[in-house]
Amino acid sequence: MSNRKKIYLSIGIPLIVTLFISIMMALVQKNFNEGFDRYIKQSFCGVVEKVYYQEHSRGFPNVVVNDTSIYLGVHFIRISGNIQIGDSICKKPGSNKHSVCRLGKNMNWQCKEYVETKPSIFDWGK
Repeated sequence: MSNRKKIYLSIGIPLIVTLFISIMMALVQKNFNEGFDRYIKQSFCGVVEKVYYQEHSRGFPNVVVNDTSIYLGVHFIRISGNIQIGDSICKKPGSNKHSVCRLGKNMNWQCKEYVETKPSIFDWGK
């Protein structure tokens, strides 16, 4: 193989790999942004009537609130494993906050508010 071909390969292959990785990262970030925009538009408020898992849902449950099924995906990750029937859950449209209230042992309501930020692929592993 000539020196010229070796130079082209030594530059071309890393360049193609870098381009491929950049395109994949851009597509993943686009998917994150679209999911976050859907989350921001969501609106619901009520008592959790049912918690169930769809087949192949990768661990995120659906909840039924006011006879409407809501998928608790990645934006609800901090509550999705702990949500119970009887919890009150609210999410206003245009907001990046959702709250969960639960009646405690002493018959008093305990509420937590969660604030979500727009995800970035550069946040992975943090």
